[in-house]
Amino acid sequence: MALTIQNVADDVTFELRKTLDGLDGSGADFLLMQRWIDQTHKDLVHTGMYRHALRASTNVTTVAATRSYALTPTNVRRIEAVFNAVTETFLSPIGEVLSPSSLSDPMDRGGAARPDKHTATHRVSTPYPQYFWMSTVITAGVAAHTLHVFPPPFAAEHAGTATAFYVKQATTVTGAATALDAGEDSRDAMVAGVLARAYRYKHHPEMAAYWHDLYEKYKYGETI
Repeated sequence: MALTIQNVADDVTFELRKTLDGLDGSGADFLLMQRWIDQTHKDLVHTGMYRHALRASTNVTTVAATRSYALTPTNVRRIEAVFNAVTETFLSPIGEVLSPSSLSDPMDRGGAARPDKHTATHRVSTPYPQYFWMSTVITAGVAAHTLHVFPPPFAAEHAGTATAFYVKQATTVTGAATALDAGEDSRDAMVAGVLARAYRYKHHPEMAAYWHDLYEKYKYGETI
């Protein structure tokens, strides 16, 4: 069941005893709530138990001697895994074997040491792709994502379907009827998170802290 911006705004309005009125889907109060709902929703689906709502997959058909493939979705936030159906194996992110370009690059997962520098060279000396990398170009606000595989399939028999499992960008609020990615099940968490922001706005720190703590528990499923 869909959960819309208006559904959350209605609940928040009644909880606040209509001191901020978002019931009509317009006006200054509603626009303020809409911003809070957008911020709360993005935090919820990026960091909480509703992250699954942003998971999706897309297929590419690899071709002999071709390294780069345009992805159909334009809302890819991050690729988590690429599965090569030809070899029934997962490709490795290229960053796991290359040295970081700067201190700002993410650390290795789990603090594991990077493989020897010759590992990447050895693994790409095969007829099948072993690593993947994604690049993005944004034109007029629209993102075009490209999946790169290393090495490219050597011949036709080494090519086939590869599935990219990715995290989508969260929906940005555009109006009262916008449906939230997390769905109806996230209603309590959404209302609590927005109320925390509303009470901070109204200078009620005790109530803001109360609803923030409740939101954190809803977000991680601690109240279930």
